[in-house]
Amino acid sequence: ATGREGHAEGIIKRNIELHPENIRLKYNLLSFYMTFQKWDRLIDASEQVLKYYPDDYNVKEVIAVAHGQMGEYRKAIAQYEKLLSSLPKGHEAILNCYAALGDLYYETGTPSKAFRYYEKALKISPDNTHVLNNYAYFLGLKEKNLSKALKMSRKTIDLEPDNATFLDTYGWLLYLNGEYEA
Repeated sequence: ATGREGHAEGIIKRNIELHPENIRLKYNLLSFYMTFQKWDRLIDASEQVLKYYPDDYNVKEVIAVAHGQMGEYRKAIAQYEKLLSSLPKGHEAILNCYAALGDLYYETGTPSKAFRYYEKALKISPDNTHVLNNYAYFLGLKEKNLSKALKMSRKTIDLEPDNATFLDTYGWLLYLNGEYEA
């Protein structure tokens, strides 16, 4: 908050050195790196945490997020796929993985895989506005199944009527569907 992020990082690292058994301090460092978008450092620090806590699903997901933020979509996909294969059936992180994989596969030019992951996500959480909006938007970009896209987009508006992003998608899909009057 004081603009001395380097100093803060040093304090957190020093606390970890003094108390290596304290997992919360390690998580504080990960949170710090995420807050300041230090993605490469976040990956390195997360990998260090996994040496001590190899089954920590949250840290594995953090690595995937960081790769995605760095534009390393293939690495992010690999990390999410690896995470998915290690999650127990019904684990709450599965939804996040499906949603992220939908976004990432679209970014890498594989919309059919993206759409499959969005479908999986919506089976778990049919009212997930992030998935509904992105899926609808990407269908619109492909000008594919526009009536389905419009229905999904309408659902986001019903759930979050003041969300500007969702309103934008909905208006655009109305236009694509030839519905010019409100």
